[in-house]
Amino acid sequence: MHLSLSYIYRMAFVYGAVLAAGAFAAHAQDNSSVAVAPQAALPAQIAAPQNTDWRNEIGTFKIGLVRGWSSDMSRLALTRVENVFSKALGIPVKVVVFERFTSLMDAQADGRIDLAAYSARAFATLRLMCECVDALATPATSSGQTGQIAILAGDSARIPSLAKIGSSKLGRIAASSIASDDMLRGAMIINGKTVSGKERFWVDFPDYVSAAKAYQAGQIDGFVIHTATSFDGAADAFLPELNSASQAGTVKRNIESLWRSSFWLYGPIAARTNLAGDAKMIVLRTLEQMDVAEPLAHATLSEGLGGAFQKTDIAGFPNVAASIRLLVSQNANWR
Repeated sequence: MHLSLSYIYRMAFVYGAVLAAGAFAAHAQDNSSVAVAPQAALPAQIAAPQNTDWRNEIGTFKIGLVRGWSSDMSRLALTRVENVFSKALGIPVKVVVFERFTSLMDAQADGRIDLAAYSARAFATLRLMCECVDALATPATSSGQTGQIAILAGDSARIPSLAKIGSSKLGRIAASSIASDDMLRGAMIINGKTVSGKERFWVDFPDYVSAAKAYQAGQIDGFVIHTATSFDGAADAFLPELNSASQAGTVKRNIESLWRSSFWLYGPIAARTNLAGDAKMIVLRTLEQMDVAEPLAHATLSEGLGGAFQKTDIAGFPNVAASIRLLVSQNANWR
């Protein structure tokens, strides 16, 4: 079966969740570019090596970003990104802005883009399509967290299992809507629920307290929380706070942790696999020091998470190929 890039992309993150989803616990838990401008030198340890063969081969180093990736994608911000890598690599650098991930993925798969910033979903999809990209670093929060887990909070009497979630109304925070949908649908599948992709169980809220209040009013049966921690106990500490805020002194419906996903890394900065090893090393070191050397460029590439980039590789991300093939075979009409 031939799967198009856009089709695989729609599928990938959902079925990565099949591999990564935690068990349900009923009572627990156009392309544009920016010109290069002068920039102060980075620390000496990032200086490019003397061997220039790979530099001559590359010519102009191209970095791909998707429009809207960061809250600041101004000309100044993108120029800073170009400058910091140009100084480190010793060659011209150009940022190319794409309208969507599928276009960026095609460009890097074809070798037209040397380095790109991806969501976890887009990166996993591209690795499925071709083993032509390597994850170099993932962004982190100011506290050092490099990913998140999702928790389904609600009433176990109303949602006894994920397999029975189809008729439920669930709240989600609009900013995390894609991750909420993909992670939960994957978990539903692993728990025996047939998922068509056309279910309509989501209600969007601006924040968790609003969702908790709607839950107390009986408007929804549960809601998904995203938290930047890989420790099971830390996430549970959030639930009493929501209980207190939503009940406002009146004992009503208790909020339980019904299900939690496994830990998901934030999307990486990825290089094409056949990029010279020296160039990859320079890029990695530049990323690791960018929060200090060039904060604006760092904020643009890291989605403003605040912490230094952390070294990573493909082992940190789910291999979704087997799950996608399984679900495609079982749900041929999924689009």
